[in-house]
Amino acid sequence: MAAFREKEAPERYPFNAQRCFICNVFLCYAFYILAICFPNVIWLGASQVLCVIVQLAAHGLLINFSLKDFYNPGLGSTVFLQLPVAIYYIWYVCTTMPEQAWQLWIGVLGAIIAMLICFISPVLLMRNRKNPYPFAEEEMYGYHKEKVLEIWQDSKPSILQRVGLK
Repeated sequence: MAAFREKEAPERYPFNAQRCFICNVFLCYAFYILAICFPNVIWLGASQVLCVIVQLAAHGLLINFSLKDFYNPGLGSTVFLQLPVAIYYIWYVCTTMPEQAWQLWIGVLGAIIAMLICFISPVLLMRNRKNPYPFAEEEMYGYHKEKVLEIWQDSKPSILQRVGLK
């Protein structure tokens, strides 16, 4: 809410419960299951673990900057779960199968494609201020309702709004 600075329908635009459900359950889970079904395809696993770089940028920098805080929901799982898994995966590939470590570079491209398919495209295709599936109030404000509302009310247009992705 505070990160996108949407004034008209922040509970359903550009994110809403329906979009999150479709992205997380159908797109992301399918992406994870593919890597589980094909464990010898290193670049596919690397694509997943390298998505943590985007998560770190989003949860570690952008959202914290928008909230003017050092923590946000999602930061803990990114730093303490996803980042260690990514580091271990890269270490494991490099030390146990160095002849296939080159596939990690293909994983960078795979991570970019995965972010486009799993997150960016659905946001652009499913944004709708009249969506019937808004977030619940608890999901909107989280643990800092007063602070989020204050930031939201005092906010200027977000970078996404300035470049026309509003």
